[in-house]
Amino acid sequence: MRKSTQQLRDKSGEELIKEIVRLKSEISHLVAAQKVNPEKDCNVLFKKRKELAVVLTIKRSQELETK
Repeated sequence: MRKSTQQLRDKSGEELIKEIVRLKSEISHLVAAQKVNPEKDCNVLFKKRKELAVVLTIKRSQELETK
């Protein structure tokens, strides 16, 4: 996670927004798919939500740095 966190910190605000939209879309698809056909790895949804939280935190910290 440290490597991906550093890579996320290097991205611009627009790239982070695209990443947030992508993750939210993946989460919504996972929720719908999990009800129909549960996956073997039940932690996939948890991991995606955690990744989304990390991206949102980095975006917010970048916003506060620019102010």
